[in-house]
Amino acid sequence: MIQRCPCSYWVCRVPGTTLVEQILAGHSQIHGAGELGVIPSTIARLERWERHTGSGRHYPDCVDDLTADDVAGITASLLKELRETLPENAAEIRHVVDKLPHNFENIGLIKLLFPNARIISVRRDPRDIAISNYFTDYAARHGGMGFAYDLRWIGEQLADHNLMMHHWNQLFPGDILEVRYEDVVSEPEREARRMLDYVGVQWEPQVLDTSELDRPVKTASVWQVRQPIYQTARERWRRYADFLAPLIAGTNAKIVHEPVEMVSLPVPGMQSEGIARYRQGKLDEAEMLFKRLLHHVPNTLPRSLWWA
Repeated sequence: MIQRCPCSYWVCRVPGTTLVEQILAGHSQIHGAGELGVIPSTIARLERWERHTGSGRHYPDCVDDLTADDVAGITASLLKELRETLPENAAEIRHVVDKLPHNFENIGLIKLLFPNARIISVRRDPRDIAISNYFTDYAARHGGMGFAYDLRWIGEQLADHNLMMHHWNQLFPGDILEVRYEDVVSEPEREARRMLDYVGVQWEPQVLDTSELDRPVKTASVWQVRQPIYQTARERWRRYADFLAPLIAGTNAKIVHEPVEMVSLPVPGMQSEGIARYRQGKLDEAEMLFKRLLHHVPNTLPRSLWWA
């Protein structure tokens, strides 16, 4: 059973994330679940909910349509889903690691649902990240990893990632643990102790035996999971330095922000509360809430009221 909020762990799909997950998953109280889809599926459900209500709002704008009860319900549902990822006889497990690559985009939502979530940001020489991604066929040219087929796009992704992580670190100061892949390789015990201390579990020496961990792995780094901690991937980029001009150009390119028209409601859950009041027959209260809602989001008209 999961008795505490599960760990949340992210970064671009590189060997460093697999190694860090394997170290954590070697602990008796931590389960490495691989790349879960719980956060993307939650976002998809939010989008469907907004279409059903006819609000016209999209993620992340629609997050402030959630009441405290809504958030509690989503969290309970996700915890149930996470429990189903646990192996049999997992009575000791208290934490679940989710290393989905693009969780970094949704750290705000993760912290809303799991305020005590432990976020580990794995950092690495960006040139080695680029080489690792570029040389891996994700069979997803037109999917979420499509950027990995072009060095310039990889550079742009890395620049965007750095800017996003800077934002999250400002928003959640001290809540995100940064771990350098190179440090994990050169000083594995020191870094393992630091990560386990951050998660809040006691030291267990078997976490360093990453090649002995017996569990299925479904990521592109599957072959590395069965290897002991190695240093051959450090500065691998030097072999290809003459071909990295597009990567450098993409990384250093000016980031142009598209205009974002995001409306934040002064009180979370105004639409949900208005619908609830309407269904309870408290029409005056419902009308007041909807008038306030329309003041901030003029195009909003709850679809559920069309059927009245």
